[in-house]
Amino acid sequence: MNQLPTWSTDSIPWDLLLQEAKYRLRTSDAWVPTARRSQNVTSGWIDHCPVRIYRADLDVGRSAADVAHWLADDMFVHLGKWNREYLHGEIMRCLWNEPDDRAWLMRVIYHTPPPLADREYVYALRRVDDDDGHWILYQSVSDGPPVPAGCERGILSGTVHHVQPAQGGCHVRHLLITDLGGSLPLWVQNHVFAPGVVAANRRDLAAQARLLQ
Repeated sequence: MNQLPTWSTDSIPWDLLLQEAKYRLRTSDAWVPTARRSQNVTSGWIDHCPVRIYRADLDVGRSAADVAHWLADDMFVHLGKWNREYLHGEIMRCLWNEPDDRAWLMRVIYHTPPPLADREYVYALRRVDDDDGHWILYQSVSDGPPVPAGCERGILSGTVHHVQPAQGGCHVRHLLITDLGGSLPLWVQNHVFAPGVVAANRRDLAAQARLLQ
């Protein structure tokens, strides 16, 4: 049974999710060392979230708008270059497209090491641009298509990228909040898999840094 919430595509409470993302980012600031390196990955717990949360920080010498476009609008152009588990991704449809607010329904499949099945995610991705930078929100939906053969459906709920202008470029804060789904016990995800998830996030962050130079 999935431990993270989902909604139908048309009923996602986006304003609530944005406020929760801001709260979780503020709370997880305490996880990041004061003498923060240009790349950093940490993990921890935040009230009322049943899964371990992973945080990644990255300083990039490019504009915040460029990086937000790279992460969101052109996601499937670049995702396979920095995530080696990526197998397939597609934009199923555009949900809306306003100058500072756009959203898509997406499907992504990632290779998962045996004996686990590959993981498939169907989620709405919304990019909102405001005076504090660019917010990219990921929310799995309950009305997705059938799960492909050989896959289990995972959940993203509360996952966010915040791309904020900074001197000489921008700073990216990322929270990964996921339930791998299937029959995998939550305590295995939260504890046994944690070192591997941190290592994978560090590898992905280093690849993003190289690509965004």
